Amino acid sequence: MIKILSVSMIVLGILLVIAQLKEGYDKTYIGKYNKIKFFINLVYGFSYVIMGLLAILKVISEKRFINLLILFAVLRVLIDYKIKTQENG
Repeated sequence: MIKILSVSMIVLGILLVIAQLKEGYDKTYIGKYNKIKFFINLVYGFSYVIMGLLAILKVISEKRFINLLILFAVLRVLIDYKIKTQENG
């Protein structure tokens, strides 16, 4: 089970990095794009890849891997909420 989850984390991270790079370099979208959100999404993509690799190589245990996933999910929600409130305010 942990291998399936870690492989999906690696794939998700790679796809997130590719999507953000494509979106960031799109000439028609650059004026509207928030650079802080771009950087945060790149960091999340790379962190997902690193966490997945650490789990596959059994550097971190299953319990710590699940704890890291929960921590990053909560951080992502809080950061997205903060960005949304700053854009509206």
